[in-house]
Amino acid sequence: MNCTLPTDPVFEAATREQGCVCVDSKIERWFPEWERLFKLPYRPRRQPYINAGFLDFSVESWPHLLPRWLRLFTGTVQIVINLQYSQEKAE
Repeated sequence: MNCTLPTDPVFEAATREQGCVCVDSKIERWFPEWERLFKLPYRPRRQPYINAGFLDFSVESWPHLLPRWLRLFTGTVQIVINLQYSQEKAE
């Protein structure tokens, strides 16, 4: 990542219980399967895609974000591995 502007305002926002993410306006990602895959309580909303390459937030303000992210990511990776294994076995 190349930062061409000062990052101080971004990090200061995190200390005020705010955060910063990068919207990827060239990508539109939305899949109804996300509701089941991520065990969401509701159907996913259509909204701008957030690039996970840069996130800034306070773990004091958002203490459950990283554990939940890790749990969802680990489950997603396992699903992908299972799908790949099933496809290879079928061939």
